[in-house]
Amino acid sequence: MKKEVIFILLFSVLMLGTANADVIIIANKNVTENSLSQTEVKDIFLGKKYKWNDNTKVNFGIVKNQDAQKVFLRNYVKKTPQQFKAYWRNMVFTGQGRKPKDFNSASDLVRYVETTDGAVGFVEAGTAIVNVKTISVQ
Repeated sequence: MKKEVIFILLFSVLMLGTANADVIIIANKNVTENSLSQTEVKDIFLGKKYKWNDNTKVNFGIVKNQDAQKVFLRNYVKKTPQQFKAYWRNMVFTGQGRKPKDFNSASDLVRYVETTDGAVGFVEAGTAIVNVKTISVQ
């Protein structure tokens, strides 16, 4: 009984930490948009919106295996990481899209966004972001 209570408490604490991870959307400074709708964010990360309003190509990247990814996908894309991966596997297999660039660290993603025209991504709030802009979601 005592082990079950400890397990439930530990599980709850871990889930709260994951559920409360805040994410911010970052973009290359040359991206003209300062805010996006939730639908636009979803469409970007599902490869359905591939041009910015000024016709610049959207280049998006993701950070692998982080709590921020789980929160971002759940809140904005409405998919689990497994569903997102399967979605992109299908898109690539059917020739309808190219797999998103994925990065091992948030700093690598920030560097990519900083140096790539039209680039957009997401990082956990509190990540050091320099020379990129944040995009608000309305």
